[in-house]
Amino acid sequence: MTEVPVNFTLITANKTAKFTNKVGNFFYHKIKARLFIGFKILEKDGFFTYEATKAKALFDSLYLRKNLLVDKRNVEELRLNVGNLNEKDKEELEKYVELESSKKMKGILNWLFEI
Repeated sequence: MTEVPVNFTLITANKTAKFTNKVGNFFYHKIKARLFIGFKILEKDGFFTYEATKAKALFDSLYLRKNLLVDKRNVEELRLNVGNLNEKDKEELEKYVELESSKKMKGILNWLFEI
């Protein structure tokens, strides 16, 4: 049986980078400092990790793909289950889109909720 590489996409306030080790491939994507919010800090066995909220993880995923999402069909093809978002999650997602302040992300958000 062959090994399948595991890819992890992560958001950082530092520079974009890629690291590979026995766990998998780690792709760090830099975002603007004002968008590096929406997470909680967790500690386990002396290590700290940042875990995004559901809304922030969705925002980051859309934000990283915003130049590829040129119409509603592209958003539909992501096959996202937005039914798993409650009203609080939707409001939080809208807050990040407003903070990012581009027409592109506002359009993507509208297409997302039209599906």
